[in-house]
Amino acid sequence: MAKNMTGERRKYFRLDVSAKVVFKVKDKKTLNLPREAYESFSKNISIEGVCFISPTAPKLHKAIELKIYLPGEKRAINLVGKTKWCRVVKKEDGEKVFEVGVELSTISKTEEGRFIGYVSSKMAAHLGKYLHL
Repeated sequence: MAKNMTGERRKYFRLDVSAKVVFKVKDKKTLNLPREAYESFSKNISIEGVCFISPTAPKLHKAIELKIYLPGEKRAINLVGKTKWCRVVKKEDGEKVFEVGVELSTISKTEEGRFIGYVSSKMAAHLGKYLHL
């Protein structure tokens, strides 16, 4: 993928959003068994992806289920995606956590409007500072 004018390789603008995220890595071997859910928070989101902080490093290119509680919303948005990248980050106290990038692939029609509406409104507000809207 070619870089855009700011040097980014992403197709869509990322919004810095700290939202509660609950995630489970899907595994064909344990499809019918309960999988451990982890709770964390997002670092940023876009129309097609989410970056979140994780206490564990999920395997790359694996399906992952996400529940995102967007700021101001009481109900989670259920998303499914694939882990695209993961990198170690050290917190101020020296503890290691992981930043995980997920490319979104599935969202229900009923929740698609809520998710896209939230991202679009935040993007418009952000760009409005530059466009004097």
